Amino acid sequence: MGVMITSGTIVGRSEYKMVRAKSKKTITGAGMSNNIHWQSKTFSELNTTELYDLLKLRIDVFVVEQSCYYPDLDEHDRHPQTQHLFCYQTDQATSQTIMTAYLRILPKGLTYQDYISIGRVVTAPSARGTG
Repeated sequence: MGVMITSGTIVGRSEYKMVRAKSKKTITGAGMSNNIHWQSKTFSELNTTELYDLLKLRIDVFVVEQSCYYPDLDEHDRHPQTQHLFCYQTDQATSQTIMTAYLRILPKGLTYQDYISIGRVVTAPSARGTG
């Protein structure tokens, strides 16, 4: 089983690091039982389905499950250098493809003067504990 990367790539076996790539690559991930399709896009590269899926996942987990009532949407999502990293997996029971993980990488200077930052890290309940 492997990990499909578009627009960005994941390297390493047990510890993943994101680096930019210009072509699609498939990498076998350690402990992966299903194929996982990873993508890295800016806000303007997201299509409406991907945007809906990532917002739904964030709201389902942060607002509904964790009762974190705060404004999830901010202008950081739209910043031209913000990277949205997310993956889709096929639910074996329903054969439906669903977004199972997401995070965003904010550029240096947006939230911290000298550092990039990672935020909105979320895993769908159906994908937790699967390796």
